[in-house]
Amino acid sequence: MKKVVVILIGAIYIGSVFIVNFFGLQINFFSDHIYQEKIECNSITLFSGGRSGDTVESKIGDDGVKRFSIKFIEGEYTKEEDSLKSNPNTVRLDYRVYPDNATDKSVRIIAEDSKYYVVDNAMKTITFLDAPLGVHITISSADGSDLSEKIYIIIY
Repeated sequence: MKKVVVILIGAIYIGSVFIVNFFGLQINFFSDHIYQEKIECNSITLFSGGRSGDTVESKIGDDGVKRFSIKFIEGEYTKEEDSLKSNPNTVRLDYRVYPDNATDKSVRIIAEDSKYYVVDNAMKTITFLDAPLGVHITISSADGSDLSEKIYIIIY
């Protein structure tokens, strides 16, 4: 009787090892989706005109919001495509999403009162049509994690 039990336990063990190796372990208790934990914007890049490629660093204001200052180049600018392409007052937001292995790193750029500028979420740019004193920008996560980074662009 003792031999039969030992042989039966051995057969079940060998059989279970074979079945798990052949079929694999298909049970998944964890989500494969990795959510964003932080969005950080440390600089903006001047994107068009003769100033293209210059980086504007941030300064932290008294309220804790990052502030960027850019000089507005005067001209008659409209929301027409040709005017946007030739507008030298376009900036690209240089932001980073953490963690680096987040499943969905997409964000939305949200700005208030769009009569002074045009936001292009695909290009991550803001094109200023006129020189407002400043613009509050929110970079918000699009993966459902409800994160955001607020910045302020000062125009002079």
